[in-house]
Amino acid sequence: MDRFGFNKALNEIKSQATPNFLLGAIKLEQEEMKENFESESANGDPWKELVYRDVPPPILDLEGELKSEAIENLPKIEGNKAVLIIDPIDSRGKGYAEFHQQDGSGETATKGTGDYGKNVKREFMTQSPELDEKQKNLLINELNKVFK
Repeated sequence: MDRFGFNKALNEIKSQATPNFLLGAIKLEQEEMKENFESESANGDPWKELVYRDVPPPILDLEGELKSEAIENLPKIEGNKAVLIIDPIDSRGKGYAEFHQQDGSGETATKGTGDYGKNVKREFMTQSPELDEKQKNLLINELNKVFK
């Protein structure tokens, strides 16, 4: 027998508070990503300008695919984890993440080599102090629902 209701509270945390928090926390992160895309900055610092050589690299944020996946995809929740996959594929079948994993050979990359030189890594996924506060408040609200 559970005199204080801890088992009931634990079950509610597992079945309701955790999934609600995970979905809500990712939704808040997606809102921050959207702001970063729209302001073309991260934490108030402007993104570095892209300098193209003869053929632009497959940077899918220019086509809107990266932004769409980042702010519209739904996370997969498994147990107490949530995963949001963001990796749009360009017209050549290359993924955004795969492109940015390349080492590159600097500013002198040549057409046709598949090496676009220094890949500009734009920080669109951030964790600002404001987001920390929003996520903390969300967690507190979810736990308050359990312990009312």
